[in-house]
Amino acid sequence: MTIRIFNVLIGTWLFLSSFAWPHPTMQRYAAMICGALTVALSLLTIFNPSIRYLTAVLAVGLFVETLVTAHAPRSMTFLPHQRSSPVSTSGSRPASRSCTRLTSRRAA
Repeated sequence: MTIRIFNVLIGTWLFLSSFAWPHPTMQRYAAMICGALTVALSLLTIFNPSIRYLTAVLAVGLFVETLVTAHAPRSMTFLPHQRSSPVSTSGSRPASRSCTRLTSRRAA
């Protein structure tokens, strides 16, 4: 019974995490579907214990789906230090342009 409760909690977390953080569309739907199916299958194992094998198949499917959709842009992550477009500290001008402007003034 403890494993069934744990599976229900994991499925609920997976379902809710698809709304908590930004995900690419395919990963969001996969998390929602796999989370809901994990909860449903875990509850059905109360009546038919052999359904637990379907939960294992679902877990393998989620793992494969994660590998297949791993091409998602890094800007979709919720961690700020992993974003793909860094913020420029020199305003709207890139740093290399402002350096060349300074050197061209000195030469003139």
